[in-house]
Amino acid sequence: MLPQDKLDLILRRHAEISARLAAGHDSALSRELSGLEDVAAAIRDYRTQVSEVEGLEAMLGDPATEAEMRDLAEDELRDARDRLSQLEH
Repeated sequence: MLPQDKLDLILRRHAEISARLAAGHDSALSRELSGLEDVAAAIRDYRTQVSEVEGLEAMLGDPATEAEMRDLAEDELRDARDRLSQLEH
């Protein structure tokens, strides 16, 4: 599992720089923001994937989930875990 506090820090810095740039142009901040764009997008993708895995696990943990839906959820969960593993790297 990734250190969530460090991920939060990166996202906060990204948001802070974006807000400061909206108030006025600063080339140093523009370069820093450019360097953070891909990382911030990857963090958001990772967190989306974590939520998807958690939702699928909850669906599978619900005894009321029908067999056909359970089969689909199991397949999707395998794929979601694979994507999550790739994002963690």
